[in-house]
Amino acid sequence: MKQPPLSGRYELEEIVGSGGMSVVYRAWDLKSDREVAVKVLRFEHNADQDFVRQFNREAQAASKVTHPNIVSMYDVGQDGDTRYLVMEYVKGVTLKDMIRQQGRIECRRAVQIALKILAAVDHAHKNNIVHRDIKPQNILVDSEGRVKVTDFGIARVLDSSSNTGTGNVLGSVHYFSPEQARGAVADAKSDLYSVGVVLYEMVTGRVPFDADTPMAIALKHIHEKPVPPTSQNPAVWISLDEVIMKALEKDPDKRYQSAAQMASDLKLAVKHPNGGVVRVKEDPEPHPRRFPGWIVPALAVAALAVALLFTWQVSERLKTRVRVPSMVMADLEDAQAQLDAQGLALELERRYDDSVVSGVVIAQDPEPGALVYPGASVRLAVSMGKEAVTVPDVTMHMRNEAVQMLEEADLMVGEVRLEISDDVPVGAVISQYPPAEMKAPPFSEVSLTVSGESTAVPELGGLTVELARVTLQASGLQLGDMAQEDSDEPAGTIIGQSFTAGVRVLWGTPVDVIVSATDNVTYWTEVVLNMTIADNGTTVRAVLSDGETEREVYRSVLNAGEQVISMNLDSAKAGLQTLQVYVSGELSEERTVEFGNE
Repeated sequence: MKQPPLSGRYELEEIVGSGGMSVVYRAWDLKSDREVAVKVLRFEHNADQDFVRQFNREAQAASKVTHPNIVSMYDVGQDGDTRYLVMEYVKGVTLKDMIRQQGRIECRRAVQIALKILAAVDHAHKNNIVHRDIKPQNILVDSEGRVKVTDFGIARVLDSSSNTGTGNVLGSVHYFSPEQARGAVADAKSDLYSVGVVLYEMVTGRVPFDADTPMAIALKHIHEKPVPPTSQNPAVWISLDEVIMKALEKDPDKRYQSAAQMASDLKLAVKHPNGGVVRVKEDPEPHPRRFPGWIVPALAVAALAVALLFTWQVSERLKTRVRVPSMVMADLEDAQAQLDAQGLALELERRYDDSVVSGVVIAQDPEPGALVYPGASVRLAVSMGKEAVTVPDVTMHMRNEAVQMLEEADLMVGEVRLEISDDVPVGAVISQYPPAEMKAPPFSEVSLTVSGESTAVPELGGLTVELARVTLQASGLQLGDMAQEDSDEPAGTIIGQSFTAGVRVLWGTPVDVIVSATDNVTYWTEVVLNMTIADNGTTVRAVLSDGETEREVYRSVLNAGEQVISMNLDSAKAGLQTLQVYVSGELSEERTVEFGNE
């Protein structure tokens, strides 16, 4: 049953995203008559003041910024116990999805995206807002390539007296800065570090630091130098490598001091890809200085205390989490059961895959083994099988060309029917089914109607059966079924035929005849040949021998493809005879036929 609109205004239509704190819906604003996104705080968090404060903080931060590269905030409200934010609805994908789909993003395109992210960050910083959670999952790219930064859920107002508190580590561990990893207050330069990580991931397809646990990743942010992007992907410009490595400096003073400064170097990097555009701030010359003897041990104790505090905070947060099960290559039903058992929500994405059958999980996010809070969403990409193909237009193409075009489109030729046409050249396709531009399953069949060669039916009346056979063959036709009737005409002569003389029929069409009854005994047998003809215009002939005499009983010029030839053979002699079939003058088949077995 569809729930009533929030506050009588926002009609929720479908879930388009979810996280541990909230669920995002695509919705319709009945008052403004437009599509919007509505972020609803999960019901179980309504009584948790930390979640409520974080939710309200996002509304406060987003309301302070209005920029083309920031998702607009329209409204904040509460309907009963339901708290919600109303935002601009962006039709597109997250940058994380784009990286997953493409693997790596070409340098010029990555710079274009990064410049738009920096424009959004710069605007936020000028309005005293630090985002603190810049990551590809919070960056949307719409169908026209526009970039929007979203999710100010843990943003901080720079001039606010509040701070994160000692060691309160927020943000996503793969993307946060060394100072965030240490539990210090994040500032504008922390956001620029995160932009550097995002840019690194765009051009290399991977994050600079990864490990089995969040704490291990955080320690790498603090202590390890990232592998240069050019070592991960030789196609990365040297100048872009320089910009990224400066953004990822451990010391905030050595990083870019503003988003505008980083954007300026990125623009120079496009013009000078071979490098030399980035100035790195050097450490000052060291001066000999005496320290009291107690200072070194004191510093060591302080460092150990900070590390232990950080370890305790991470471990406390991990205690309430559950591990994400491994579901890749599982059926969707089985994957859903595994998620239900862990108390996790399913976020479903369906996509075509050439190598995995429909209904099987081909990717998941987070990865197997990741620790998440109960109720968190796990995104599963489920295969829809190979994508339907577009049927090409093969009409007016010669049959062999049409076959090739269909095969190149992953389709097969089905039934081929010949038809006489005054408008379409012989051998060309008159019509097809399914029709052109229609979507069809891969490797399904397309039936063709092909323009066939026609010939006029000769007059057979009064001819003997043998003479009628030769006459039909000379016209490119076959002798079909024969029946006998009493008549005043000479015995053994043709007194009727299935096509009127002069009518045009397809080349190779059998013509049935009626023969005047005779007292002489004639033996009949039917022979069916299934042949594969390689080339158009191939001559096929059959010769029947009784050991004393031989006669040609079939001759026709056939087009390429599978051909079924049916022959009704007669003989005045009972017994076994030999039938030889020649293709283009070469003996193709020899078989024994029997007359008078009935």
